Amino acid sequence: MALGVLLIMLVAMIIISVIGVIVMFLSGNGKGKKTAVCLMAGWAMVIAYISATSQPLNYTLAQVIRWGIGAVGIAGAVLFYKAKSEKVQLAAQILVTLSVFLGIERMFCLFG
Repeated sequence: MALGVLLIMLVAMIIISVIGVIVMFLSGNGKGKKTAVCLMAGWAMVIAYISATSQPLNYTLAQVIRWGIGAVGIAGAVLFYKAKSEKVQLAAQILVTLSVFLGIERMFCLFG
């Protein structure tokens, strides 16, 4: 029963993440793109929170790594808002994307 719930959670998180990243990259250069970046950075922090708090208390390094992955998403959002050029904004979007997908990967340990 519990493994089925985890599978549903994994699939739902991946679907939300993929749709969010697609919207983030394909939206125009306006308020929609800023909103998408902000929402995806928030989603990265939600993933980091769930992942870090699911670790035992004595796994401090694993918790710090998961919080750090979430912080990369916030740093990407801040970089996006401070950026003047398109290249820096693209780099910030890539940081947010990496934060989201690395957070999911670390939560479920998909690749070992």
